[in-house]
Amino acid sequence: MQKSYGVTPTLEHYACVVDLLGCSGYLQEVEEFIKAMPIEADGVVWEALLSACWFWTKMELIGRVAEKIFNLDPMAVSAHVILSNMHLILGKWGEKMNVRKRLRSLGIKKALGCSWIELESNVHVFSVEDRTHPHCNAIYATLEHLTSNINSLVQYDFYFGFKSIVDANFFKAKYPY
Repeated sequence: MQKSYGVTPTLEHYACVVDLLGCSGYLQEVEEFIKAMPIEADGVVWEALLSACWFWTKMELIGRVAEKIFNLDPMAVSAHVILSNMHLILGKWGEKMNVRKRLRSLGIKKALGCSWIELESNVHVFSVEDRTHPHCNAIYATLEHLTSNINSLVQYDFYFGFKSIVDANFFKAKYPY
């Protein structure tokens, strides 16, 4: 018999479990978990699974999960974007364009990606294709350097995801810290 600690699980708790299991690659178990939940899964729960499907390139599951999300919220931008990207990877250009047309017909525009960092009490904002930061050239040079180092150490297959670190001992010798 399980002990009760006076906590009633909420959708937020279930979404965390879905996210943890999904990030660990237990996608079949996540689907079963969602079906067995005592409360109806919301968009956050389904989007956690959708993100895991995208990460683990489980294309057959992405379509089903995206449909669940569209039933809850036809305007769910992230589901449209992931579905569109899935069609792109599979080379299904017609289906990708259909998803994009659906986005336009619903009046949905994907927000530009952006991130920010606070450094010495100053907030630095970075947006896609924005090169207005005063240290932009140094930032991109550093990013290119890091990317080339990572690419020399990791084999990555665009269609099937991460493969392997080429040689762990090489990595340790090159970066001993």
